[in-house]
Amino acid sequence: MLFRAESIGQAAHILRLMLIPDVLSSTTVTASLQSHQAWSALAVGLLVVLVPASFVMGPYLEGGQQRTAAALRVGYAAIAAPVAAVLVAAGTFSPFLYFRF
Repeated sequence: MLFRAESIGQAAHILRLMLIPDVLSSTTVTASLQSHQAWSALAVGLLVVLVPASFVMGPYLEGGQQRTAAALRVGYAAIAAPVAAVLVAAGTFSPFLYFRF
């Protein structure tokens, strides 16, 4: 975080906000957290708590011969892959997020 700051004062201000957040002000960051995509990601993340600890999805999808495994494979290919491609193409994903060129 210090290498991204323009000055030591700005770095201190960012550290202060990290330790003592200002919950009363509405910024663009808090506004962006109120999008449908953020709420969907939160819902999927909370669903992980309900999955049993012994369940592993990868081998189930690869070797599962049941109808549910086949449906999940098709669902992943039909829904998740195009959504990921659109997110990458739309520019919301940047592997160079923390680098300044």
